[in-house]
Amino acid sequence: MPISARLAFVSVAVGLCVLSSMPGCGVPAASGPADSFGLDFSSSATQPARSAIIFIVDGINAQTFQSLLDEGKLPAMKKYFVDRGLSVVRAESSHPSLTMDNLTSLVTGLYPGHHGLIAAKWFDRNRLIFRHYETLTDKNKLDDDYTAATIYDQFPGGLTCSLFLQPHKGATKFYENRTSAGPAVFFNLKGLVDRIALYRFKEVMELSRQWGQFPSLCTVYQLSVNFTAYDYGASSPEYREALCELDRQFGRVLGDLQRAGKLEQTVIAFVSDHGHCDTSKHGQIHAYLRSLGLPTPEAMPTPEGWTFEQRAQHFNAYSAVSYGAGDRYWCLYLRKPVYDAKGYTLAGWIERPSAQDLRNYPTCKGKFDLPLLLAQQPYMDAVAYLAEKDCVRVVRRQGEVEFRRVWQGLDETGAREVKITYHLVSGQDPLGWAGKVPPSALAGEPLTSRQWMEETADTELPDLGSGLLSFYDGKLAGDIVGFPIPLWDFDGWRQAGHGGIRDFEVFCPMLIAGPGIPHKSLKSARTVDLVPTVLDAMGKPVPPGLDGRSLLR
Repeated sequence: MPISARLAFVSVAVGLCVLSSMPGCGVPAASGPADSFGLDFSSSATQPARSAIIFIVDGINAQTFQSLLDEGKLPAMKKYFVDRGLSVVRAESSHPSLTMDNLTSLVTGLYPGHHGLIAAKWFDRNRLIFRHYETLTDKNKLDDDYTAATIYDQFPGGLTCSLFLQPHKGATKFYENRTSAGPAVFFNLKGLVDRIALYRFKEVMELSRQWGQFPSLCTVYQLSVNFTAYDYGASSPEYREALCELDRQFGRVLGDLQRAGKLEQTVIAFVSDHGHCDTSKHGQIHAYLRSLGLPTPEAMPTPEGWTFEQRAQHFNAYSAVSYGAGDRYWCLYLRKPVYDAKGYTLAGWIERPSAQDLRNYPTCKGKFDLPLLLAQQPYMDAVAYLAEKDCVRVVRRQGEVEFRRVWQGLDETGAREVKITYHLVSGQDPLGWAGKVPPSALAGEPLTSRQWMEETADTELPDLGSGLLSFYDGKLAGDIVGFPIPLWDFDGWRQAGHGGIRDFEVFCPMLIAGPGIPHKSLKSARTVDLVPTVLDAMGKPVPPGLDGRSLLR
C-alpha cells in the first residue's frame, strides 16, 4: 500500500476511534423515537417564572421553509411554533446577510454597524489588523471584538448557556464542541455535529441540578442546513431534506421538554441568521482590481503578534485591502490620495477617502470612478459607498440612488425622531421599486425605518436604505461594498451563498411560541426584534437603545 494511502487509512481509523470515544458517544442516532431525544428536562431545582430556549439555525431560505411548511413536511415547526405562537416566515436579517454579524445581532438586538462586527472578516484601518472568524486562530476572539450587552446579560444571577453559538458573552456556560464535534466536522458529518450540540442539553441539565435552578436561557446553534446548501445548492433536494431532518430532531428535543412539563413555562424561539441562494457562477473581482492598478495583499495575515510598526510596514505596501465574506459580499478599503504640486501621495490608513476620492481614484494606470466601474461589471448587482455622514449611495447599471437620514423632532419617548429619504441621482427606477413602493416615498417623502421595511418587503431589494445606513455606522465598514447578481458570487467555489442584498438571502424564518406569545402571523419584522420580544414575553425589561423592538407591543 502506498504511503499516502496508508496515511489516509490511519487518519480515517484515528478519526473513527475518536468519534467512538469522544464525549457525546451516546448521542442519539438520527432515526430514533419521533418524540424523544433521550433528554431529561425534569428537575427539582428552582424554576424561574419563565425560561427561554432559542434555536438558531444557519442559512434558511424563507421561501423553501414556507414551501415545506405548506407541504406538511415540517410537523414539529407547525406543532410547537406555528400552531402555538408568533410566525414571521419572512423576517429581515441585517445587512450584510452574513453569519457572524447576524448571529451577534441575534443576541444583542442591534444591527452589525451598531454592535461593531460588520462581517465574518474585517479590516481595522486604525489598528491595522485583519480578522477572520472562520479560522481557528480568530474564532474565539469574536466576543472580545464587540462591547454591546447581550441577552445573557439580562439574567444576572440566572443560569444561562450557549450551545455552540459563537457570540456568547455573558453566558454562564459556553459549550464549544471543538473536541466532541471536531471529528464529525472532519468527516463532513454535519448532521452529527448538530445532534451533538442538541445533546449538550443533557450537560445543561446536570449543571442545572448543581446550581439548584432551572436554566433561565439557553441558545443552541445548528449548522448542517447551511453547509448542505454550500455542498449541493439552496434549491437542491438535499437542502430540503436537511430542513426536514432538522425539524425531526427539534421535535424530539421539544417532545422531551413537553414530557417533563416544562414546555408551557418556556418561551421557545426558532430563527435563522440569513437566507441562501444558488451560486453556480463565480466572478473574479480581485483580478479586475489588479487590472485597474490597485495592488492588494494576496493573502490576509493576522499580524497582531507584530508591532504596530511592522503592521504599518506591511499594509503601507498596498493602496487597497480587499476581501469577500459569505461569497456574495465583497468589501474594499482604500487609502486617501493627497495631492500636491508633484502629483499625489497616499495618506495613512487611518484617514478615509472622501466620496469625491472614490469617484476619481488615482492608480498607476490612471484615475477611475470606482463605484461606477465596479457596478458595470457583468456579475455586479450593486455597489454602495458612504457619500457623507448619514448618506449612502447605491450604484447599479440602471442608475444611482441616495438614502439619507433626516433628523426631525422628538418622538413620544422624548428621543429624536429619525426618518430616511430616497433620492434618484441618475437613471430611471434603478432599484425596481416603482409600482411597489408608494410614489410619495420615491419622490422624497421621509419615512421611518420601519415604514421602509414594510413598504419594500415585497421587492427584490428589501430594507436596503435602512440596512446600508446602519452598516456604515460601523467603524469597520469598508469604503466600497459590492453585491453580485443572482447565481453569482465573488471568487467562490460553493454551490450556494449569501451576504448580498436580494430578498432570497435577506429573508429568513423567525418563530416564537410559549407563555405571553400571541398566536398570529406577521408579514414583516426583523431578526433584531428577537431579543426584545423574548425579554418582553419573559417579563424582563427591554434595554433602551436597541434596534429591535418587541413584537408583542
